[in-house]
Amino acid sequence: MLRHNNPFKKSIGKTLSANAGDEDLALFTVIGSVDILAIYGVVTSGLGAGLTVAYFNLWDGASEVEITDNVGADISSLPAGSVISKLDVATAVVDVVDATNGAVSEDATYKQFRKEFNVTAKAGATTTIRFTYTAAGVASGVIQFFCEYIPRSQGAKLS
Repeated sequence: MLRHNNPFKKSIGKTLSANAGDEDLALFTVIGSVDILAIYGVVTSGLGAGLTVAYFNLWDGASEVEITDNVGADISSLPAGSVISKLDVATAVVDVVDATNGAVSEDATYKQFRKEFNVTAKAGATTTIRFTYTAAGVASGVIQFFCEYIPRSQGAKLS
């Protein structure tokens, strides 16, 4: 895909505070069809222990479509500054850059360091991009999520 100079960008902060079990955080509502240039979260307040199976998905109120593999990643005890992002195909686990000791992330193939993809809302249903994780106990911490996108259909957007 081509690089885009002026993508639309949305962001939302989410506090992780669920009790033990799975938590689905609705991030962005999809209207129409949009190309996602990048989707990621930046930890702004350190995450608690016992947070696992973290992944992005598309939800239409009845069924889930993976954006990243629902095997998920361990996001336990990530400090502020850590990044959680989609860098590969939907069958790959979300990428975690742990800021505990600083990190360098690069694509070994020297291609674009983002994985662009398209999402299309289900006709007649509210369709959302979600971040799902499992908590061993009461979850804690805050993640600021970002999504850069290009509308592909009339009236398409993220809200």
